[in-house]
Amino acid sequence: MARRWRLVGLLFLAAWIVAACSGSDSSQEASPPEDEAEETAEATTTTTTTTTTTTTTTTLPPLLQIDAPGIANSAPTMFQNDLLAPNDSRPGWTVAGTLQDGPQFTATVWETSSTTFADAVSIAVGPDDVDSTLRSLVDSGSGLLAVGDVGVAERTPLVVRRDDSGTWTSLDASDFGDEARTLFQAYNLDGVTIAIGNIELPDGAVINGIWLTEDAGDSWTAASFDDLGVPEEIFFTDAAALGDTFVLTGWYQVPGEVRTAALPWVSTDRGQTWVAVEDSAFDVGTESIQLNGVTTFDDRFVATGGVAVGQEFAPEVWTSADGATWTRASATFADDETRFDTQGLRAVGVRTNGTTLVAYSSSPWETNIWSSTDGQTWSFLDGFRDLRPSQMIPVNQMDVASDGTVAVIGGNRTPFTFGASWNKVADSDA
Repeated sequence: MARRWRLVGLLFLAAWIVAACSGSDSSQEASPPEDEAEETAEATTTTTTTTTTTTTTTTLPPLLQIDAPGIANSAPTMFQNDLLAPNDSRPGWTVAGTLQDGPQFTATVWETSSTTFADAVSIAVGPDDVDSTLRSLVDSGSGLLAVGDVGVAERTPLVVRRDDSGTWTSLDASDFGDEARTLFQAYNLDGVTIAIGNIELPDGAVINGIWLTEDAGDSWTAASFDDLGVPEEIFFTDAAALGDTFVLTGWYQVPGEVRTAALPWVSTDRGQTWVAVEDSAFDVGTESIQLNGVTTFDDRFVATGGVAVGQEFAPEVWTSADGATWTRASATFADDETRFDTQGLRAVGVRTNGTTLVAYSSSPWETNIWSSTDGQTWSFLDGFRDLRPSQMIPVNQMDVASDGTVAVIGGNRTPFTFGASWNKVADSDA
């Protein structure tokens, strides 16, 4: 039975060609937000049922931005937490998150069949009788996997997989154990998929857990990691692989102090054990430091984060050829003090399409997106900072397609898109 839904969310799309912009001068838990929706768009919904899960497909009209805060606060609301760019086997973008309809939160993925979001459809993959959400999305090499959680008072892990026919199926999560609660992140590291989540101990303490699978989620085994003696304070943020060397970035609260410290963890046994790397490149004395993103570029690891300067963070980059020895790049990030001071922001995440690095920072008052061809000098992506301050809302995640298209997601407003140089696409009469 077809019905009309008023969907609320935010989806930025930037069509940016690397060759045209490379010379320009000009990233733990994401629970469903409780803020009321601010903007709306119309969408037509049809419902189909598969043998494995109930699938709700929502076809969005050409995306329309409506500057009318508070409209239809009871409407279903989209919260997007992660996305994957198109590749040779997947022609469109895929987004994972949650659809809220009244009091119900349902784990949802959005799929497009092209490099734009105009034809996006939503697919409900969570149970219809209990709250659920997806927090991370990964291409396992044998199908897409999305991870998150089910439940409210006591959450349990949720893992869903997309097969070649396009059907999403909920997988058995018993391998995570009875004490596992939420899965925050998932990464494909040279054919090994790792999931990071939390574990609630009998005494109520919550610590991290790392699990890995090599069969696209059919079975999972727990990994061991150096907890630095502060297992309740560690926040893992990103992961990357260079051959058989895996790197996991993170930071932790220094016991008894207000500052944070950061280190990479390295695995040389395909994710089974992780050892913290104590390198002088991450020694900033009594200041705070965070590592928030990592990728591989030019046969090296490139990590992004921030180092405290007084009461604020400045974005920074570290590089390594082997994951064991690191160099602080003292990178230069474009700044614009006429608007907001870049030095008040840390570089949250970093992604690459193989030819150019793209990093972003995000805060409630500003979002910046930079590009770099060497990891040392970072320039603004033209146009993005020209958006009105009301549009500059926090970003949850970013990815870069092979053709240079950049997409960032986050927030809970009406979807809208940006064309070349981040100029807003003309409104339609949706």
